[in-house]
Amino acid sequence: DENSDFSCRGESITMQEFEKLRDEIFRTGEPHENENVSDNSETKGDTEQNNENWKAAYEAYINDFIAKYNGDELIPGYLWHDLNNDGIPELFINHNNDGIKIFGYHDGADKVVLLMDNVGNHMSGQFEIRAIKGTPCFLLGPDSSQEISLYTIKDYNTVKLLVFSVSEDCIFKDGSGRKISQKDFITKFEEYTGIRWEADFPLENGETGLEEHLSKNLAKAEKYTKIGTEKDTAFPAWDLDMDAEVEKIHEWNEEMLENRTNYDFHNMGDYSCYTIGTDPVYIIAKSGYNDWEPTRYYYGYSIFYVEVEYSPKKVRKYYYSGYRLFRVETEDGKVIEYGDKDWEKYDEEGKRLEEERSALEADMRKRLE
Repeated sequence: DENSDFSCRGESITMQEFEKLRDEIFRTGEPHENENVSDNSETKGDTEQNNENWKAAYEAYINDFIAKYNGDELIPGYLWHDLNNDGIPELFINHNNDGIKIFGYHDGADKVVLLMDNVGNHMSGQFEIRAIKGTPCFLLGPDSSQEISLYTIKDYNTVKLLVFSVSEDCIFKDGSGRKISQKDFITKFEEYTGIRWEADFPLENGETGLEEHLSKNLAKAEKYTKIGTEKDTAFPAWDLDMDAEVEKIHEWNEEMLENRTNYDFHNMGDYSCYTIGTDPVYIIAKSGYNDWEPTRYYYGYSIFYVEVEYSPKKVRKYYYSGYRLFRVETEDGKVIEYGDKDWEKYDEEGKRLEEERSALEADMRKRLE
């Protein structure tokens, strides 16, 4: 309240200074710029090992669900996706009427921890879980009050940062539920995410204007791999005109390459990119960048494809629509489409490429600040 005292390192600060400091920590997950940061070079090997451990921990956790629910008519499904862009995905388990449970991997304790329970329970089909690419934030909603919440993950707990309504009421709140002005909401949203809010309120048809920054909707049941008796049906045919989608991607790519001068070019040394502001439309990650092999070419945004160049005559292409891999063209001219016999192998490679693309985009945005 107005009589509260705030201090930082023993010195008194105003409430406004405290809120700015708090928001910066929640937004970046980093100490204040004057904080002493110890050298972490000795822990890098441990971090790399932990990045491998999460998958084994999640698989063991999923096996527990198989034992518990195998044969149940409400067979749950799972997927994992990096919600907060820290390099370690979160695990989602969807048990139909019980909603979605979101888990994280506690690398220090080498265990799976529950982050959120009953997410979207009894909500309509419009409920969404969307990661905001290149940021530590994600969106949940709209809920029964027609509100969407902006979250992040801090110390293995979810933290609500902001709330806004998709109704005519145009209600805005901070993470504690206190009402704030539309101007303060827009300012704080950009502080947390680095993305300027462009959509007008009230939102037309609930459109936030953020689609190009968002992941696929992680609340959609069809995106989940079934656990137990139906696990073998993880890759059903996808209702998508794949040839038309490929043609659309190539048309866009050709137009983009012919009009490169309309975009901003940045030579980062270890990679280069064409952007609109800080939004990448074409990135070339050279062989050796971040220990990635070989050279990768990332074209486009929510509809895009990746060329992996092993040699001038040996190139593999991965096609995505809405951040979902649907087709792979191998170096020998073979075409693998969603649901094909050996799809699982390419799906794993495709997920890795998408994760690397998100990391590359985050690094690019940071360098352009």
